[in-house]
Amino acid sequence: MLLKCYEKLSTIVVSDIECFDVVNKVDAYRKMYKPKKTKVVLLAESHVFTKDSDMVELKFPNGIDCSQDKYVRFVYCLGYGENRVLSKDVHPNNGTPDY
Repeated sequence: MLLKCYEKLSTIVVSDIECFDVVNKVDAYRKMYKPKKTKVVLLAESHVFTKDSDMVELKFPNGIDCSQDKYVRFVYCLGYGENRVLSKDVHPNNGTPDY
């Protein structure tokens, strides 16, 4: 379903569009943290355009096992604003400190 929607949108969007891998990863992280029951809905921008070349691997210290594996500019990504857990630095990577 997501791929079908992406393919349709990619035919009408006139500016740069993220690759499907980025879109898919953002969707996966969003689903990972989605609660079973919603109590409050806060509408806010949480995802920023991510270039293909910025989608680097996440590397956590001391063998910490984490279900996240790739960087995307998304508030739910543990590497957003944290270059020290990326396999290579991504600039800019300011994150969203007000969240």
